Amino acid sequence: MLEEICKKYDNEIKEILDALKYGYYEELEQDTFEDDVVCAFEEHYHKKYGWDNGATKGVFIFKNFGFVIKIPFNHCDGYELCGVSDGDSNWDYCSQEKNRYAIAKKNGLQSIFLETALISDIDGYPIYIQPIAQSLTNLGYDFKNEKSKTSTDDIKVVKMINEENNYNWINGIWEADIFAMYGGKYYHKFKNFIKNNYINDLRDDNIGYIGLKPVILDYAGFND
Repeated sequence: MLEEICKKYDNEIKEILDALKYGYYEELEQDTFEDDVVCAFEEHYHKKYGWDNGATKGVFIFKNFGFVIKIPFNHCDGYELCGVSDGDSNWDYCSQEKNRYAIAKKNGLQSIFLETALISDIDGYPIYIQPIAQSLTNLGYDFKNEKSKTSTDDIKVVKMINEENNYNWINGIWEADIFAMYGGKYYHKFKNFIKNNYINDLRDDNIGYIGLKPVILDYAGFND
């Protein structure tokens, strides 16, 4: 999916990256992202977009093109960010996501994990791209009627599987959709994978759907 998006919107991506070159990335964190990157980007990019940020990364959202641009932070609360266990550096949570996707793909689980890929760098600072999806938070409480095709029986089954295997509970409807779409063997494989690879912070902001397909938008986690 991501390869097709990059080919289709190659010119648009180049335009976005050109505008991002005007940002300041020396000590980038949640509190400085808007002033140091977003404002500079807005001066040089005049098409429709949105943006958001969390503790470890900022995101530019391009709904018309079907992708987001992710920019990792290297600082948090004035201090150098660290805690990345399996990324390309100890602060780049986007690289941790990229590397975890590669492992998920080797295990045949790439359908659930949205691919995160390094798209470019700005003076050595990494910039990433990912297909766009709707998080459960954005879908709201009515998402079951809009997105889910699962049954209450499926929800009961996945709840029992979680309890019997000591899996971390994520979201009943979303997990039941995985079970209904891919089967019990695949569901067990997925739950074991996130457990064995310490993938945490799978709250409603970080999981969601592309169409009717359940996906994980952010699987980098966060370590204090």
